[in-house]
Amino acid sequence: MNPILSHRIFKTNGSKSRSFYPNHVRTNINDCCLDGAKLYSSINRPISTASLSRTRLRQLQKHFDTIENDSDQESIPDLLKSFTVQKFLEQFPTYLREILGTSKVALSYVIREGTVVPVVPPVLAPEKPWTAENGDMMSELIAYTPHTGPSYQADNVRVYSLLVKALAGSSALASTSIHQSKRNGMGAYFDLVMHHLSSEKWEKSISSAERILAERKWNGRNQRYPLKVHIPRHREVFNDVSLGSEQTTYNPPNETSRV
Repeated sequence: MNPILSHRIFKTNGSKSRSFYPNHVRTNINDCCLDGAKLYSSINRPISTASLSRTRLRQLQKHFDTIENDSDQESIPDLLKSFTVQKFLEQFPTYLREILGTSKVALSYVIREGTVVPVVPPVLAPEKPWTAENGDMMSELIAYTPHTGPSYQADNVRVYSLLVKALAGSSALASTSIHQSKRNGMGAYFDLVMHHLSSEKWEKSISSAERILAERKWNGRNQRYPLKVHIPRHREVFNDVSLGSEQTTYNPPNETSRV
């Protein structure tokens, strides 16, 4: 047993060991410690007596009880009968939140916006086995479960299958074809979002780019903003508005209006 976990359960007294807990609860506490340690390890959270305190173990046990009783109903609606493509894509993360993957993490972690997770998760909230930002154990796992390894690969394929099933018979299915060979659910979802939900996001990107083009000036006086930074930055934001014009009705600056 991990020495930290062993210390958590047993207290040494000379050559003998005695349990902190009565015999009838010892096994449950031990199992919860082990399961909690595995769960922490899956998101690279350090294991310690503090992170597996009695109060945190109670919270972890509630999490384990919840997922054990989960019926795992794949209630993905029939797109053609229930929703437009846009409405379906807006609701899809919510549906995935109700479906557990191979490691008992809600499948919505597959399509979270941030694919890179911190080497070590942020500090835990007081007396909680999760961070204050996330607020519950499943949200913690969704935020920090890595997009690597066999479990992620299996979950990514499952998300792809759910998308294809829901989009069957619709023209939107064509947006996923590039991901068919690898059955890449995350890639297919974000391509669908880009093609069907992206106008508002592009408008925000264009607005930000226009502001930089209009306000960011180079006068040679600011040593922290040299010309070699200014030129690539303006080229980058012009590319943003050019790409945005392909998704919206925006007309980018032409050769005459560009300065």
